[in-house]
Amino acid sequence: MKPLNIAITAAYSAFGDVARNLRNIRKWTARAKRKGAHIVAFPENMVQGQFRETYKLAEPIPSGPSTQYLLALAREYRIYVSTGICEKARGQNYVSNIIVGPEGLVSKYRKIHVCEYNCTNGTKTELVKIRGYMIGIQICRDFAYPEPARMLALDGADLILHPAAFGVPPKGNDKGYIKPRDYFLPLCRSWENAVFYIHFNQAGDHVWNGRKIHFPGNIVAASPDEYEIIRRKDKKNTERQMMATIDLNSSKTYQARKKGNYFINDRYPPLYKRLVQGKRVRRAQKGA
Repeated sequence: MKPLNIAITAAYSAFGDVARNLRNIRKWTARAKRKGAHIVAFPENMVQGQFRETYKLAEPIPSGPSTQYLLALAREYRIYVSTGICEKARGQNYVSNIIVGPEGLVSKYRKIHVCEYNCTNGTKTELVKIRGYMIGIQICRDFAYPEPARMLALDGADLILHPAAFGVPPKGNDKGYIKPRDYFLPLCRSWENAVFYIHFNQAGDHVWNGRKIHFPGNIVAASPDEYEIIRRKDKKNTERQMMATIDLNSSKTYQARKKGNYFINDRYPPLYKRLVQGKRVRRAQKGA
């Protein structure tokens, strides 16, 4: 199988300014195409921005104006565009991620472990095949739970994309502030499931209702062979696009999993019954 080139984009998403954010997606998509990318990937809630009232701007998929714009963009550049968008469906709001390509909408995943106001949790994982690669999506805090990534791996995932919008209070003058979890969890999820795993966050500083919010612009792409393919190492939280090349043939760990020689195949499911007992995931807190 030929390598897959992904343009990972830690982009700025203006609170509530959909038109500006779509222009930004276009700009970075054009750059990704020039670099030879097959997929360009944007963070969680890239279309509407990540703020308390994102749900008020939720749109239907695929009939909404933003999805229609992105469909036209993917056709124009002959590229796959993966991006976060707040979705409205049947009276509910969802934190979703769509992938559109020259052939149309190919994937829609709804965040399972929601924390956004007035949004409902999704109920299933999602896999899509692009250029022969089976790709799964996890959104933001989904990666804090090991079970969904394991389910994706058992269903045949080769690669998991992890768009995020972790906003944190600014830490002094350190614009590259990154919590350890944002670095170590992608490597853990990659190794324990023998999949490639790519984490990327929104970038930039915002002020909302007088409160400063800092998005660090993290980028980490992990190989199941326990090393970084790429990692953003500068101390800035400005926008950045980095290219990651995924080559399944180069990973001994991935090949071992496919041949049944990796420890994921030695699990003991009868022991894990407690994992599916207890209360279901809570719904997000209701906003004012």
